[in-house]
Amino acid sequence: MNAERFIFGDFMDGIDVETRTYKQVKDLKLMVEKIIENLEEYNGTVKSQMKLVMFLDACDHVSRITRIVRQPLGNALLLGVGGSGRQSLSRLATYMATFKLFQIEVVKGYGMQNWRDDVKIALMQAGVDNKATSFLFVDTQIINEQMLEDINNVLNSGDVPNLYKAEDNEPIFKVGKLLCMEKNLPVTKNNMFSCYLGQIKRNIHMIIAMSPLGEIFRRRLRMFPSLVNCCTIDWFSEWPEEALIGVGRGQILAQDLELEESLEPCVEMFKNIHQSVEQKSREFKDQLNRANYVTPTSFLELLSSYATILRDKRKSILFSKNRLVGGL
Repeated sequence: MNAERFIFGDFMDGIDVETRTYKQVKDLKLMVEKIIENLEEYNGTVKSQMKLVMFLDACDHVSRITRIVRQPLGNALLLGVGGSGRQSLSRLATYMATFKLFQIEVVKGYGMQNWRDDVKIALMQAGVDNKATSFLFVDTQIINEQMLEDINNVLNSGDVPNLYKAEDNEPIFKVGKLLCMEKNLPVTKNNMFSCYLGQIKRNIHMIIAMSPLGEIFRRRLRMFPSLVNCCTIDWFSEWPEEALIGVGRGQILAQDLELEESLEPCVEMFKNIHQSVEQKSREFKDQLNRANYVTPTSFLELLSSYATILRDKRKSILFSKNRLVGGL
């Protein structure tokens, strides 16, 4: 079968239908349109909107993350440098999977006790409230390696040792008792707790975004093997040419710079600048064995810098012109 790329998903007939059919996506253009529709719907439900340009590669990642988390015990390990869109696409994928998103917020003074409280909220949301939950965690939020130990335990068993207090037992055992009765198990403390953990494992889906660079990443994988054993890996590589052109055009049009016939040459120029820096970075690595990372965020910064400089220059030229006209 000749196809540009093989993508499977269960969102082509809509995400609100009762029975979602998992099938191969035949029309890639239609898939991109569907995902853009879902992005617009998502933006209508949240305060901080995501202004994303959805090109084919990004849609492929959204489809993949949605597929992973909708599988039983599905967890995703997203590997790519910062700024490659891992968090934004995970939020969109969670919305398309019709799950609740849970993410910690590391602020000044955030410590291990805050982390444990947040993990307990997420696990009880999945276990007591029986809500399918995506727990999005990024390696920049790691303030203590113990956090990865806890994530390793959640991936393995759905439990973190010494997490619950005495007052948490009532809702946990209430849910556990109902689950034991459904399964015709003796209603003992052990059975109730293990049924509760089973419900957590069914409902919690970890999405872990990490950078694959450096020795620290390799050490973490060795120390916490569940990051690999219990997760499906999705690699975020550098943006293709089509993505650079699409995002460049979208950003320039959104900033209303009035480039008119100069728009396409400018977009082509941005693409060439970005790709030439990527090429030079590879040569730099080969010759001096030193790495320089060029990320999609670098490309977006290039576009915003261009817009700022263009506005400043136009303002300066208009000021000089008006002074000349007024003087004469």
